[in-house]
Order: sequence, then C-alpha cells, then structure tokens
Amino acid sequence: MWPSPVFCAVWKFHKNPIKPRFIYAASSTSPTDVSKSLCSFFKATFPTVNDLWISKLKKADVPCDSSWILNDSTGVVEVINNLNRLRSEIDIASPLLLSQSFDFSALYTKIDLVDLKARIRVLINKVFHWMLELHRCKFLMVQKTALNFRFLWLKNKAEINLFENLHSFKVVEASDLISWLEISY
Repeated sequence: MWPSPVFCAVWKFHKNPIKPRFIYAASSTSPTDVSKSLCSFFKATFPTVNDLWISKLKKADVPCDSSWILNDSTGVVEVINNLNRLRSEIDIASPLLLSQSFDFSALYTKIDLVDLKARIRVLINKVFHWMLELHRCKFLMVQKTALNFRFLWLKNKAEINLFENLHSFKVVEASDLISWLEISY
C-alpha cells in the first residue's frame, strides 16, 4: 500500500504577483497526476474566490475595492510603513523595530489536514454554486501545457466541442474536485 501524501498550500510572498504554491507532499506515492490536476483547478478557481469574497463584502455593506487576497506585492511596503507610523514614539526609538515582516512557513506544519480538507470542500462548493447562480456555469475547464495555462467556466459539457486540442483540456464539476481531494489523503 502506498503511503498517504499530505496536501498544503504555501504562499510565495517573494513573487510579484503573490501567488499560492499548492503542494502535494509525499514520497513513493502514485497520485502525481491527481496532484497536478488539483493544483491546476485550484489555480483556476482563485480569481473566482476573489470575486466571490468581494461580492460578499459588498452585500454586507463593507466598503472594498478588492478582497483580502493580494494580487501582487507592490503595496506591502506601503502597508508596513503605514502600520509603523501608527506605533508609539517609544517603539520608534528603536530602529530595529521598523518595517518588520515575518516568515509564516512554520504555520503550515501545524495545520489539521482533516479540518483543512473540510474547509476546502466548503469553498469548492461555494465557488461552483456561486458560478451557477451568477453565470449558470456548472463546469470548469482547464488547459495546462508547458507553455499555457487557460481556464474557462462552462454552462454544459457540450461547450467543450467548441475548442481545439481537446486532449490538453480537463473539465470538472465540484464533485470531481471533492472526490480528488478525498483520495489525496
């Protein structure tokens, strides 16, 4: 029997734009294709998660121009400087305390994977439900090749026939992603 791999995401804050790296960590396992597919589909749903978050904030009358998800790191320095301006003069007397940032990589080793997978299932269902309500789209099509990453929400599987090179496309609905998530642990 193959050992159980571990799924997690690590944010690449040093990249511009900031983006997640989805990791399916294990050795001597067989589900590499499942891992690659999950990563591609999570990457494809990322903009929709951002839009969903913004719509929820607006419905709650919370003023926002964007969600809490950072699209790039260009504003991080400004945010840190603004936070530093709010600190007291006593704290500012020590120049070593200015513009602090921290590496949160140790947090990922303490995540309860059962809880994480449950939260990812809920998020997947919310994203697909929202796309169904908003655009009547039930399927997510992703093309990932060495040179391309494209995705498109589809209303039905018949729309797949409109695209060339079908062998490089994968089409899923929420239940597919959830079942892949279940076999990944």
